[in-house]
This record gives sequence, structure tokens and C-alpha cells, in this order.
Amino acid sequence: MGLRKSKSLLRAFFDDEGRVIFSPETHTRKIAGTSTNPIIRKQLITLLENIGISGRENGVDVTITGKENIYKFSSKVGFTPGVKVKRKRKFSKWFGIEKNELIKKLLASYKEKS
Repeated sequence: MGLRKSKSLLRAFFDDEGRVIFSPETHTRKIAGTSTNPIIRKQLITLLENIGISGRENGVDVTITGKENIYKFSSKVGFTPGVKVKRKRKFSKWFGIEKNELIKKLLASYKEKS
């Protein structure tokens, strides 16, 4: 599979099944996508690795952590413009924000610590 197709497939998956997990208070920063199918999770990790992004399985999630990996995800894959946080979780303060904007906030939080 070509890089363009890999990126398109990853974007489609993360648009639908992905989320940005960002909690400045606890310094939690990651991108996660959920699939109950272990074969799909392994294929997603392989596709990420093919474009230089390290991902790992964490239960039913494929997670991307670390400033460099999250930056690479943002610049190489990202979310489709206009895709917003749709699920309102118990303590969510990000409901309704565009996922790409949330990644920008997450990445900016690394600079604030430096």
C-alpha cells in the first residue's frame, strides 16, 4: 500500500474511532483509536510505523504518545478539517472543539513546560 493510501486510511480510521486525550492537569497527552479486532490494531500499528510514527497496543486501543510522535501524527495524518470531539464524557471540557485544534493545544503545552 502506498504512503498516500496509508495516510488516507489512517485519517479515516482516526476520524471515526480516534480521540485526542489531553489533560493539562495530569500531563496526559496521547492520541488513541479503538478497535476490538486485534488484527486491525496490528495493521494500524504497521501503517503508522511505515510513515515513521510509533504506535502501540493498549487494550483495545492503538495509542500514540510522546511529543515527536504526536507532532508527526498531526503533520502527516491529522484529522479531517471540521472533525470535532463529539462524545461528551463525564469530565470533558473539550466537547465540540475541532480535533486538530485540540492537538495544537496539546503540542503547545509541551512548549509551556520548557
